[in-house]
Parts: sequence; C-alpha cells; structure tokens
Amino acid sequence: MDLQGVRGDVRCRVFPATLSKAAHQWYFKLPPRRFNSWKAFSSEFHAQFSSSRQLSLHLEDLVEVKQRSGEPLRAYISRFMTEATKVARLTEEGRLTAILGGMEVLGELWKDIKKSGPVGSMAEFLDRADGFIKLEEAIHRADVKLRSGKPQVPSVGVSAQNQQYPISLILSGKRSNNNGRQGNR
Repeated sequence: MDLQGVRGDVRCRVFPATLSKAAHQWYFKLPPRRFNSWKAFSSEFHAQFSSSRQLSLHLEDLVEVKQRSGEPLRAYISRFMTEATKVARLTEEGRLTAILGGMEVLGELWKDIKKSGPVGSMAEFLDRADGFIKLEEAIHRADVKLRSGKPQVPSVGVSAQNQQYPISLILSGKRSNNNGRQGNR
C-alpha cells in the first residue's frame, strides 16, 4: 500500500481484511473514531501485537541449547533441531558446532566422539548418534521391565523357594530347615 501511495483512510478500510482471528477480534472491539490517523492506529496495533511476534534466533542463542542432565539423546537432538529451525542463515558448520557444544559432557556419545575423532558433518553426527539413541532406548526398556515387578529368573538354577538358603548349601545339595537339621534335597 505504501508503494501505491494509498491514503490513511483507505488503509483503515482495507486493513481488517488482512487480520487473523485474534487481531480481527481486537480490531472490531475498538470504539468508533478512536484514531484520527493511520500513524496512531499503526502505533497502537504494534503495541498490542508485537510481543506475540516470533523473534528469529541467532547462532549465539542456539549455542545456549544444552543437553540437560539425564535428558535422553533423542530428546536433546529433537529439541535442538526445533530451535535450529528458528535461526536465520544458519550454516551446517554452525549447526554442527552448536549441537556438539551442547551435548552432555562425559555422555557416551561425547566420549565416543572424543575417542574416535571429530565429526565432519551433521549427517555423520546423526548417524553416530543413532546408535547411541538405540542403546539408550534399549537400556530404558530393560530398566522398565526390571522395575515392573516381573519375577526374576534365578541364577545358577536357584528356585524361588530356595532363595532363603545360602548358595553354598544349595550347590552342595543340602539345606537347613527351621530345626537346624541338615538334609538332602
């Protein structure tokens, strides 16, 4: 409208057709003749809606995205990638540097990268991370299974009823009963 040199009164008539739902509701709740110029209206509109505007991030903001203590690698990478999409003009090198810098120090992937050498690209990083993600998830599933209270398989052929006896007596074929006598199994 600036390029066409449209007057302020015409802008005010056309403007409502460009609004989203929230802005549309705000606009139509305004009392009539509240503004006497486009400049006054524009200023009020910006004051009302500028805080809800999505601000673009910079590489410095992305460097602040760190893996939290105990946060699974998959969750960290997902959170990082979501934030990375908000950074304008982000290079692959910048993305890789930021994600490597945000990894949990002394985590398994961090140790592997330090031991095996640097990662050359995001694709290589994600390939290496995939194996560690699968390992973390397998460990988590096993841990959940252990905590679910399922009966444990006794080791060395010890049955659940024999767990109250010392292992040396069980292996020798003898166990003591409540009377202190010894007998064969």
